[in-house]
Amino acid sequence: MKLECLEDLDPATRKEWDTFLYDSKNQHPRQFPVFAEIEMAEGNDPCFVIGRENGRICAAALVSRVPHKHLKGKYSQAAILSGPVCDDKRQLSEFVDGLKSEQFFNNVGRINLSPYWLASDADEAQTILAEAGFRSAEKLNLRKTGLVDLKRSEAEILASFSKSARREARRAERMNVTVTEISQKEDYFAFLEILNKLRKSRHLAILEEEMMGFSFDHFYKHGNHGVVLCAWHEGVLLAGLQMYRSKNTAHGRHFAGDNDKLKGLKNLRISPLLWLEGMKWARKKGCTQLDLEGYDASIQKGDSHYFVYKYKGEFSPLEVTRVAEHYLVVNPFYNFPGYIKPKLKEYVKGILGK
Repeated sequence: MKLECLEDLDPATRKEWDTFLYDSKNQHPRQFPVFAEIEMAEGNDPCFVIGRENGRICAAALVSRVPHKHLKGKYSQAAILSGPVCDDKRQLSEFVDGLKSEQFFNNVGRINLSPYWLASDADEAQTILAEAGFRSAEKLNLRKTGLVDLKRSEAEILASFSKSARREARRAERMNVTVTEISQKEDYFAFLEILNKLRKSRHLAILEEEMMGFSFDHFYKHGNHGVVLCAWHEGVLLAGLQMYRSKNTAHGRHFAGDNDKLKGLKNLRISPLLWLEGMKWARKKGCTQLDLEGYDASIQKGDSHYFVYKYKGEFSPLEVTRVAEHYLVVNPFYNFPGYIKPKLKEYVKGILGK
């Protein structure tokens, strides 16, 4: 396999990329070239790595290089989000090995990747990464997620929901709650305000309006490969669901509701109706499954994800594993300064027991 690293894709190569990606069973929308523009808007430096055999693309990775905070012209990491895309074990192994020795990454602290391989394929991919020297950036080598079968009719999908979820979806409809695809940025920012309120309550980073607005304008508002669905009651925004999709799989990106307004509607649970509408959107786009982007049926009370996974469980998803994010330190000098603060925070939290 021969690797080539490109700062941009010319029209012919982009067509090749799109064709390869759309035919891959391990495709993920995060590897669409449009996300290079979004990464650039976030202050990162994107590039494209292509693996070829006999002149044809057999592996591809949209890489987001994160500029080092202290060293000009250097990068703390090169992140391949939900990639690289590759369907063959041997080719994945050769591509990952090629990344390690590629001079293009000599000025990078570490390489992070997370190929979208599921179930038994995830086990094989994780073994390949471990043999290449990559370590999990998470607690476990594999993470769990849930898949909802969209090959069924809309009626069958709703029937698979829990009894309480079906009841809440119907209650929302009786209360004249409507769900629409939004295309106006002011509506998106209203949803973003609700989302950030939720993230703040969970001690997660706030999503910046400028960056999220750029991705909305360039990707989500068109309603093709990405969409933002919002639930309304008498013109008042109640909740939103942000999704994107590849050829066969839709992915839940962000979900949040305005708890104060929902309490005013007799504690209406809006998630069943909103996710059902998201599944309908995905079916119309030709998707055969929805990835809930995180689900564990065995989670126990007290876990920070308990209530999130509890409501996702009402959609009767199939629990599967996928590869966790893995990393390889390429240059310790460039990696160390960029990661000392997070590591120090983790160390202090461990000491204080927080």
